Amino acid sequence: MDGLVALSLAGNIIQFVNFGTRLLSRAEELYRSSRGSLGVNDEIELVTANLKDLITKLRVSFPKKDEDEDLCEQDQTHLAGFRKVCDEAVKVADELVERLEKLKFSGKFKRLVSLQHAVKTVWSEREVAVLMRRLLTLKETLESHVLFSIRESLDTQSLQASARFESLDRQTREILATMLEQTTNASKNLSRELQETVGALTVTMTQLLSRVERIDLENHNRTRDEITRKICEREGVWCSADQIVSGIEMLNVSDASEQKLRTSIQEHIINSLKYPSMTHRYEDVIEAHPKTFDWAFKNPTEEQLPWSNLTDWLRAGGGVYWVCGKAGSGKSTFMKHIYDQRRTEQLLSVWAGDHQLCTSTFFFWNSGTREQKSQLGFLRSLLHQVLNQCPELVPLVLPSLWGLYYLKAVRQDWTPDNFHVTWTLHQLMDALRALVHQNSIPLKLCFLIDGLDEFDGDHEQMGKLFQEITASNKNIKACLSSRPWVVFEYLFDSSPMLRLQNLTYRDIEHYVSDKLEQNDAYIRLADREPDIAQDLVHEIVHKADGVFLWVKLVVSSLLNGIRNRDEMSDLWERLRLLPRELKPLYVRLLELVEPMYLPWVSKAFQILRANRNRIQSPLEHSSFEDIEVSPLHISDFLFAINQDINVATLHGNAKPPDRSGFEDKETVAQVTLPPFLSAGQYDNSNDFNELLNSTNGALQIKCEDTLVQLTARCAGFLEVSIRNDKVSRDSLVRYFHRTARDFLETEENWSKLLLQTSSTDFNPNTAMMRSCVIALQLPPILIEWDADDREPMLRVTKDCMIYARFADAHHPSHGTQIELLDQLCSMLTLHNSRCKRYNTQWIIDLVPRGRGFATFVELATLFDLKAYVREVVNRLDESKRQASATSLLHYLLASQENFVYGNKLPLPEVDMVQLLLQRGADPNGTCNTINSAWQKLLTNMVHESSFSSSNDTDYNTSILQRRYIEIMQVLVLSGAGADAPVFDFKRKKSTAVGIVETILMPRFPLEAAPLLNALQEKLGKRCATKRKQPHDDGEENNGKRTAALVGSGTLIGQDLSGLGIGRDALRESCLLEEGKRPD
Repeated sequence: MDGLVALSLAGNIIQFVNFGTRLLSRAEELYRSSRGSLGVNDEIELVTANLKDLITKLRVSFPKKDEDEDLCEQDQTHLAGFRKVCDEAVKVADELVERLEKLKFSGKFKRLVSLQHAVKTVWSEREVAVLMRRLLTLKETLESHVLFSIRESLDTQSLQASARFESLDRQTREILATMLEQTTNASKNLSRELQETVGALTVTMTQLLSRVERIDLENHNRTRDEITRKICEREGVWCSADQIVSGIEMLNVSDASEQKLRTSIQEHIINSLKYPSMTHRYEDVIEAHPKTFDWAFKNPTEEQLPWSNLTDWLRAGGGVYWVCGKAGSGKSTFMKHIYDQRRTEQLLSVWAGDHQLCTSTFFFWNSGTREQKSQLGFLRSLLHQVLNQCPELVPLVLPSLWGLYYLKAVRQDWTPDNFHVTWTLHQLMDALRALVHQNSIPLKLCFLIDGLDEFDGDHEQMGKLFQEITASNKNIKACLSSRPWVVFEYLFDSSPMLRLQNLTYRDIEHYVSDKLEQNDAYIRLADREPDIAQDLVHEIVHKADGVFLWVKLVVSSLLNGIRNRDEMSDLWERLRLLPRELKPLYVRLLELVEPMYLPWVSKAFQILRANRNRIQSPLEHSSFEDIEVSPLHISDFLFAINQDINVATLHGNAKPPDRSGFEDKETVAQVTLPPFLSAGQYDNSNDFNELLNSTNGALQIKCEDTLVQLTARCAGFLEVSIRNDKVSRDSLVRYFHRTARDFLETEENWSKLLLQTSSTDFNPNTAMMRSCVIALQLPPILIEWDADDREPMLRVTKDCMIYARFADAHHPSHGTQIELLDQLCSMLTLHNSRCKRYNTQWIIDLVPRGRGFATFVELATLFDLKAYVREVVNRLDESKRQASATSLLHYLLASQENFVYGNKLPLPEVDMVQLLLQRGADPNGTCNTINSAWQKLLTNMVHESSFSSSNDTDYNTSILQRRYIEIMQVLVLSGAGADAPVFDFKRKKSTAVGIVETILMPRFPLEAAPLLNALQEKLGKRCATKRKQPHDDGEENNGKRTAALVGSGTLIGQDLSGLGIGRDALRESCLLEEGKRPD
């Protein structure tokens, strides 16, 4: 039997199972007209017509038994199994048709209100259950046995030889061939994950074939047209068959519907590759000064030092072209200039010829976000650009992902709203390799990559990646830029190249002349002494040695002198005092900062560094790498550096909203609340507009003032990204160059800067906490959120918690930290009162898949905010402190979900555990749950071990397990039970000693040995004590008697309060008695 025909038939059966399941379980509107809902009788007619067509296809398409004789015994067995599945599908379909036909002919449909109602009239609940089991058995048999045997008989060669293959459209043929190759390669690896991939892709192929099947298309459409005609006659309207849409098609769909589905999936996959900072670095690189770098598109001249002709390489070259230059020579500006030039596109089009041309660029930035300097971000950006230019590549380079969502879409298990992809480096590298090696679509690729030296990883590996890509496919080439490091000199020594600092003499001369001659005062000086002025320009160019960055700083200094009415001789003296190298120049510039501004400048540098550190390493000792705070906007910087600023100073005399009607008024009144939340809280729109306009205007003025202060006070080390010639509150504050950051953050220079604030309570993380709290108090329209869009608010809240985690180590600012966190708590409490209709709580959104409903102090415990937790617990009556500390300990250790399942929280800290124990927390206390915090921790260890062994994690599990060992040692010293029972997923019972022996000792013998000794010693002492004491029949036997009573039903429904035990404890006792694992 033709393999593709078999796959198509299997796909029809799978679709039939899905169709039948919906019919029997939730049959409302299996068919729908674009004009509205169809009548029940119309739906029944469409259902029966579809089922009849399916039955006809299954009976006609399958080969007769006498045709099996030419097959080998194994193939006959596989075919016989497939025939049984098809026969069973026909039987179930016949039964569905028979029942529905009876309903139709009886006229009962006239009294029915829905297809769901119709189904309930012809099948009992028991009959529905039996049919559902038969349908699911069909599907399981197909996916576990039959499809595997069909796929085994297919390879690329037999696929292309199939009679059905040539009848398919080009894109479908390419998708099928790619998926088949993917499943063939995956089958060679016996891992569970890859075997699941093979199964999913095989099912996807069946669905793909069944949806584009052309057998019975004419009859199928004729049936639908006839039903449509009847509807039109009855309703007196006109519509076409295309306007009647089936939720699940069992046979085929129109070309337009299929293409729409494929395009939608492709677009969502392409969009999922994007990330917010993907183009920020490219956009922030300054434009080349007019008339500079024009030489790049001309032939090398004799007066220049040798360089490889870039025009020839763009037009006809291949491999790698290397642009190297020392720090500050203008490499990024040059690469942006090349990428933006229309001449580049024209030359590359000549190279591409008849092939489609795709260009893709990436600008590494070591001072930026994680994505801007990582291989993960680089690959996402590159693939996004290429796939965006050539979307039909998506199923070819990401077949597994495309197949997964195609299958979900066909089954209606996916909508654009729940589309989410967590990209991994392995997945992206596979996609890049597939892109490089695909030959289905004629394509030529040119990559322009800036700043290989800014890549935060193995530079040699990155360089070799481009060598391998360009060597393996002559239709791919890359222009790369970097500093002239040894590793790159070695890799690209034989590649065409240019050294930028050797070729920019005329560009620098042009830049200096233009900048100086734009100043009227300089023109007057030059008119009086033209020769000296010309000599000054030549001296600058000579001393620059090709470093544009040095020139920019020097020209800025000279212009400052001109504004101070310096004479030409003064300008020469300024130039003479400025060192020729960047580092001495930075020293000189820092010396020029006015003493009165040094504390402010120090704070500015500390705030920027704190932000960058939280971006690059937001949660120390965390196993996650995909969380970071937002970049530093000028409004964030404004709120952080000005301790006296608050919302009131921005709002002025604007009328506050009416907050009546909110719950938790007593709690809310404890601290200062944000006075403004949303327009809906105002009596009229005029009040809110007045507030909005006044705040927006005040904030804009403050941001402009801050820009001037940064420029005037920081000696040019910091700059603000300005777009459209205007600063906005979203403009980013940053170092003007990486060399400036490297200079300031040396140990020697940084220690000097810290001295400027050492006598104060200033801390940059505390300052950023204040910035976040103020941002949350601004009118929501200014920061683009409202009551229905909580994501921005939660993002700022999480930023605040991350800054608070690092501020906690700074004791002088604890008072300020606690005050800010109290304000944050009150804001979130108020937010809760406005979101009751969601039946949820802010922490559900802040900590996805976390521990459910929680308090702010529990969140503070997770983030290790020791000062705040200590303060909150100390505020309680002494009688309540122990219970509160136990509850917090239980929450901290209750579930590995907070740390394992991508919730982006820090690992539990030993210091926090010790703090809670000091406040009286009982590690053996159950805290109204079945298990104690100690038992939960042991359970986490068992579960974490299973995740580690499954190789399904994208993080280093040893980090979490080592932390658990430290915490376990502290808990054991505080009285945790050595023989407390725990259960794994298979309900197998373990103890602390067994867990340490079987899970921890093999992996961490040095760390786990002291823990094991402590547990064994404790267990030994307990056993010895028991042997010496008379047997106490009380508590243990009382528990057994209670369990027996519950098991016999004696206590069911009775009041348990008199027994002194809770229902949870009772249930746990019963389960333990039966040897079962409590939930």
